[in-house]
Amino acid sequence: GGPGGSAGGGGGASIGILMDDGVFATIENNNITTSNGGDGGVGGNGAEGGTGGSGGSGGDGSANGGAGGKGGNGGKGGWGGHGGGGGGGPTIGIVEVNSTSVRSNNNYILGNPGVGGAGGQGGTRNDPNGKAGLDGDKAEFKKITI
Repeated sequence: GGPGGSAGGGGGASIGILMDDGVFATIENNNITTSNGGDGGVGGNGAEGGTGGSGGSGGDGSANGGAGGKGGNGGKGGWGGHGGGGGGGPTIGIVEVNSTSVRSNNNYILGNPGVGGAGGQGGTRNDPNGKAGLDGDKAEFKKITI
């Protein structure tokens, strides 16, 4: 079979705020948008009778997850490779422990998870195509008050 595609580069970190021991905080005027995860590489094509390589997984992004790479095409008589999985979206979390925060005029652009790569084409003997990769997890905003 063909070689698998390289995995996409990771995006920036997710963002967390922890407030402890009676903190009162005002969180305002923030505009948070950060980098996308890299896209996964395309899987290599299979030799005759060989399965195509799987596409690389997309990197997790702080804005958008990278797209999974397309699976490689199967060689003559071979199966198509599977598409790589899409990278996950970011998570922004605020954890309040005996604390209070007031938020105003904050703009969190969470973006979207990466899309799974397409499966590669099967070889010329009517073999099945590869399976498409899964989409990444949905981006989340979480506020937890303890």
